Amino acid sequence: MPNVLAIITDLGGVLIHVDRQEMCAKLAKYSSLSAQQISDHFSRRVLKGLELDFGSGLMTPQQLYEQLSRELKLTWISFKDFVRIYSDRFTRKEDSLTLFRQLSRKYPIAMLSNTNEAHYR
Repeated sequence: MPNVLAIITDLGGVLIHVDRQEMCAKLAKYSSLSAQQISDHFSRRVLKGLELDFGSGLMTPQQLYEQLSRELKLTWISFKDFVRIYSDRFTRKEDSLTLFRQLSRKYPIAMLSNTNEAHYR
């Protein structure tokens, strides 16, 4: 077995759980669409289109807000509230964090993750 020199991990799905359902429920309060319709909208766009552009830095948070406000028929939601809701979908995966703390005693640990400006903040 080869020697392990370091451990590189992703963030989303490994160290944190990403839950889109609560975000969709909160956005639905500002939309004529249901939480399920909003979730379906995001599911169709995973790793393509709007979120890919945003995640690649080709779109600002303000541009994402404006575009999704149109697509999701969002009304009466401020940019600040939108970003808070859009970014409030993460919880720590304590078991994974415990494991990586233990591994860090023996190996260098690095995180290599794609993220976007709103989630980074």
